[in-house]
Amino acid sequence: SGCASSTCGRRRSGSARSTKARPWPRMRSVEIECRRFIAAEPSQAFALSLDPEAFPAWFRGKGLVPAVVRVTRLEDGPLRAGSRRRVESSDGNSVEETVLELDPPRRHRYRIAGFAPPFGWLVACAEADWHWTPRAEGVVVCWRYRYHPRGWLVRPIIGFIARRDFAAAMQACLDALAASAVEPRRTAPQSSRKV
Repeated sequence: SGCASSTCGRRRSGSARSTKARPWPRMRSVEIECRRFIAAEPSQAFALSLDPEAFPAWFRGKGLVPAVVRVTRLEDGPLRAGSRRRVESSDGNSVEETVLELDPPRRHRYRIAGFAPPFGWLVACAEADWHWTPRAEGVVVCWRYRYHPRGWLVRPIIGFIARRDFAAAMQACLDALAASAVEPRRTAPQSSRKV
């Protein structure tokens, strides 16, 4: 998986000995991971994490990472592989998420694209992957995030921002999700397009 531009092949010219396309080394992605135990039924916590109205209240950003202010479904009907969401942030920009895999209540994986400059100059796209593992009296959620850099030189910059700011924002989001899951249930997650 990853972005289409993350690997490429090139043939060296001017050399009779070089007749095969030689791929460039694969660009290493930048990965971060956060975990949280949630004292709720796995199906309840999983459904809550997909609530477009609730998510902005949990993801408040950190440092260079802006908060989420709105999540909008771009199609009607149930969420499924191929479904798209627009996620608007507090800096006035937005990205588009495409669901790659949805297996309730075990996995939710999606691609994020359309980062605005200056971050878009550094990152081609990203992937997020939520895994849910049932435990006694609850569930453990593991949220992995993988950035695909646009070049070797920018990878350390992405790594610094991801590990210092984005990981903290992710962990705070999971903490808020866990707190919401154990509160008396408000309403079921909404399936409407408008949030």
